[in-house]
Amino acid sequence: MAHMKETSSVMGGRSFLRTVRALQLASHYHARQERRSGALHVDHLIGVAILLHRCGVRDDVTLALALLQDIYAKPDKDVSRSEVEQVGKDVATLVDAMTRKEGEDIRERYARIEQNIRTVLVQAADRALNTADMLNVYPSGIMERYCRDTRKHLLPMIERVIKRQPRNRHRAVLRKLKLRIEQNVLNAELHSRTPIQRMVHLISRQMRRER
Repeated sequence: MAHMKETSSVMGGRSFLRTVRALQLASHYHARQERRSGALHVDHLIGVAILLHRCGVRDDVTLALALLQDIYAKPDKDVSRSEVEQVGKDVATLVDAMTRKEGEDIRERYARIEQNIRTVLVQAADRALNTADMLNVYPSGIMERYCRDTRKHLLPMIERVIKRQPRNRHRAVLRKLKLRIEQNVLNAELHSRTPIQRMVHLISRQMRRER
């Protein structure tokens, strides 16, 4: 326990005890799970937390949520809510909000995520990494659907939250992540087009900028 407290007290004396506990839980329950790319899923979750931290997030609850966002949806073995609550009841409540319910419409899930800035931040960071990785991983059909979902649902949700958010660190982080997602999606869409389609798109884009 002493070692955990020492590890969690970093970066200006801030406490990251929830994040350390979340990492232990995620490492245990996602131990053998691989992503489509062959990388370990827990490495992706750690990447989401690192991206948020690099963008300026210093909130222990948000970073812990990034690590546990898939704990119910994609575990190697069943995990109880009481185990997640040991990380923090506030974290467990947010994990519930991010977990897709059986038969749930995607719009219902995004509406639930939109209610809390922490779930929005984690969803945005997760999508930023996923859209960066998909060029080398997803078949073209899946990639196109993922891009459509991102443009139709996720990006508008992020923009709504940015408009409601006061001028603070969270708003700045969301702007960074939104730009990153938009660029990744554009790259994926260009990649799936023929050379002529890419050239027409780039010319049209340049003309719009020059107006």
